[in-house]
Amino acid sequence: MRSSFRQNLFKIFAFFAVFASNAIGEQVLPRVSELPSPTERDDSGELSPLALMQQVFKEAQELSDPQRRFEGITYTSPQYAEEFSPIWLIQTPNQWGVSVSEIPYFDTNSSTSTGDFELPDCKTDGDCADKSPTGKYGHCGHLIAFDNGVNGTETKKCVGHSDAIIDHYYSRIINATRFIDITGLQPFPDIRFLSALRNGLTYLALEGRNITVRILQGLYPSFSDDVSTVDTEYVKNMTRDIVRAYPESNITVYVGSMRACFDILGGCGNTSISLIDRTSLNHAKIVAVDGEALITGGHNSRTHEYLEEAPVHDVSLWFQSSVIARSAHRFADFIWQWICADKANPLQGQIADSKKYQMGQVTEGCLATADLSPAPLPPESGTPVMVSARLGLGLFPNGAQPANQDDVARTIYFQKANHTIQISQQDLGYNIFGTNYWLDSNAAGNPMEAIASLLLRGGDVYIVLSNYDSERVTVQSKLGYGDTYSNGVKITDVADKVKTDVTTLNAKSPHPKSPEEINALLCKHLHLAPIRFDSANQWSKQYKITNHAKVWIVDGKVFYIGSHNLYPSNLQEFGVVVGDEKLAQQFVDDYYSHLWEESSRVAISGSDNPCYFSPTLDG
Repeated sequence: MRSSFRQNLFKIFAFFAVFASNAIGEQVLPRVSELPSPTERDDSGELSPLALMQQVFKEAQELSDPQRRFEGITYTSPQYAEEFSPIWLIQTPNQWGVSVSEIPYFDTNSSTSTGDFELPDCKTDGDCADKSPTGKYGHCGHLIAFDNGVNGTETKKCVGHSDAIIDHYYSRIINATRFIDITGLQPFPDIRFLSALRNGLTYLALEGRNITVRILQGLYPSFSDDVSTVDTEYVKNMTRDIVRAYPESNITVYVGSMRACFDILGGCGNTSISLIDRTSLNHAKIVAVDGEALITGGHNSRTHEYLEEAPVHDVSLWFQSSVIARSAHRFADFIWQWICADKANPLQGQIADSKKYQMGQVTEGCLATADLSPAPLPPESGTPVMVSARLGLGLFPNGAQPANQDDVARTIYFQKANHTIQISQQDLGYNIFGTNYWLDSNAAGNPMEAIASLLLRGGDVYIVLSNYDSERVTVQSKLGYGDTYSNGVKITDVADKVKTDVTTLNAKSPHPKSPEEINALLCKHLHLAPIRFDSANQWSKQYKITNHAKVWIVDGKVFYIGSHNLYPSNLQEFGVVVGDEKLAQQFVDDYYSHLWEESSRVAISGSDNPCYFSPTLDG
């Protein structure tokens, strides 16, 4: 069907508006009213995914950003993505139902590991048989990340359970024509991730492309090294092969490290917040390319913790969207602008440093704004996606926190759930010196209370968490960094917290349920378990099974994948909400159904196991 004259006129106007806005470094995002009107209700009478997203956008904006200061940075209206690849979902290790003893991996420090990727050389699968500590073959194959434009096109190595993830990053990088943003948590991408990044940039250099790259890491409170030295050595390591092969190339790289706040006493000017919220640093995991392609989610670029023994379970996604990817760049811009302003206050635990590589030389340098080509018109159809992010504490004067929109949006999504919320997280609480801390309320309410409300209405809530005390001690001692992947909160503490919230809400009801009815309701509708992926309860005597995903799904129609945890923290976070029932069903089929099927055998409620809330087990 041909577009009407009015629609064509709008397209012409929008083109010039977007073009003009890019000329001054700003991006005009379509208001909700400019999007196609969705079918408000589906056959069951529920809001369609797009209509639900539009409602959440309007309500979250009204509550948290009525002046639209942060639209396009920490949140967007629903926008149609240009493309979701058939392999959009990135989950590691994707080994559901496989025995611990059957999962191959290849240590970086092995006598058989060679080259930058520290993987064994091979010609056939049989060559890998005696090179994996599990004794399993793994796979002898070629990853495209082995190619740096000089050599590697024919290289074959033994590949373990999740090594192929580096091809996701490499593939996005080598398609760059202008600008790449990479953000993450300390450390910078290491070993195999670093090698893929180095090869990708070397490939671009030899292609003769003019590319600017920014790489940013958030620093732990425990960071004590000289940050200038760390940044300098990393950018030298990353550009090593460019210097060797083509030092006069048009590749420019900025490397930055930051911590926005670590001020337990003063809260960076905000003493009204809890102690646990007085630390802030970048935790967002972003690979954004040319304002077009985006990878985001929970994955840190850590070889030891993701690609070797006892890998951390995690989820990310990638897709093409000019509006959403540009928002990721603008999110990175905001943090880089803070770094480049060079006003970090050491007395508040703030750190800001950056280095620049260009034409074979490493110098002081900082780039505050991504240099992107003019934005194309957003597509008129596709998969609805919206950014949901936060900027935490410390990036604004006097402890202000005006840009934590994801806190509000997430709560509203939970409040609007009709029948199901499915959650995969590391934890829902944080234990400090024996006291459990839970999420505080925000402008929209409290997400834990929203969960309790759904349960009281007879809805089902599925929660799969990391195992209690899931520490990776050897990795931490070896590397000097690392997460425990457990916040010291027992799964029974989570159960008690949910019951407390349900009981509190129930007391306000005109027709409250009895304690026995509450217990029965929780046993039926709260599905709570620690993570499992097969019949084993842990990887080994040394490692328990860990979950680092930051995932939630509402009513099987909208889902979130990003970096923002459901436990108390006050970091810089980035994620996306996808509103498409077919993709949501694929996500459930390919990920969550496996997660619950394997984990349900150790569930403490909502399964065939004895229920924690039953009179003989409660407490």
